[in-house]
Amino acid sequence: MTEYQLTSGSSRPAAVWDQWRPPHGEITWFETDTSEVSTSGPCLTVSFDLSAPRGASQDHQAVLRLRWGEHYLWTERSNYQDPDGVLAVSAAFRLSAQGLAEEIVMVLPYAVFPEEAGGPMTVEVSVHGPEGLAALAWFEVELPDELLRSPDLLSVTAHALIAVCRADGPLARESVGVIREALITHFELDELGDHALRRVLKVANRAQHTPATLAEVLRAVLPHAEHALFVELLYRAARSRGPITERGDAFIAELLGLLGVHDHLRFGEERLRPYYAELELEPGAQLAEVKRAWRRLVRDYHPDTVQHLARGFQDFANEKVKAINHAYAELKGALGG
Repeated sequence: MTEYQLTSGSSRPAAVWDQWRPPHGEITWFETDTSEVSTSGPCLTVSFDLSAPRGASQDHQAVLRLRWGEHYLWTERSNYQDPDGVLAVSAAFRLSAQGLAEEIVMVLPYAVFPEEAGGPMTVEVSVHGPEGLAALAWFEVELPDELLRSPDLLSVTAHALIAVCRADGPLARESVGVIREALITHFELDELGDHALRRVLKVANRAQHTPATLAEVLRAVLPHAEHALFVELLYRAARSRGPITERGDAFIAELLGLLGVHDHLRFGEERLRPYYAELELEPGAQLAEVKRAWRRLVRDYHPDTVQHLARGFQDFANEKVKAINHAYAELKGALGG
């Protein structure tokens, strides 16, 4: 797949042509995905192929706009506006000498849509070349009725993490911070993506979810390869205010059981139990406690401390320090240190 560099907005007005000189090119394949996630958050992704008469390789520009009813969709974000204030993105690409361009990919983040937008819309794709309008076509697309409740992986994961934190009561500010930081890192969100995530988190905090309702949506959007990371995110959110409670642990266990993630214990809190034990801590101890225990134990078993003891104990102490350092590294990574 060739993904062309995306230019936000478009310098071109809405496409028009003389009825005696219609576009000579044709969009031969068209596909949309309404549940993908870009670095700018949940988005509409449009892909298409273009066919035109053979000729010299030439630079072209594709422009994407949306119609909602009888009108073009608008936006308040200037870098996604055409000269009329209409929501638009454009992509520059080169048409081959054979007159073909394959899988041109364009992305419209939901964060730039007006908040009330959603439901059935018309996608307008216009292609402009050196001689003017090369192709023009319209396609119907069904967007989520409420874009902030889009069934994409970012939004559904955010709802799940918020629900886990709320299993014990009202959502705490520190929990929101932990969730936001984790999702920004995982999805590599930019400033616009962070803006979209903040809106999603507000919606998620107002929603009421059970493990069953979350599992129903997650089954459709969570790839098997993401199970381990999803479990880590769940446990990270659950211990954002301290040790995981029985309610939080039960919520996670029920949710993962419904998802068929039966080996989740090796991904989450149970995986860390041997490392806590190595540092002589109870499971769920926070990073500050882990650091203090690590420093104390390394000092107790350091070669300078045990050099006067029998050779056998010195060898044991050397292996013990290795185990202590390994446990500390695992816990530090899991606790976001």
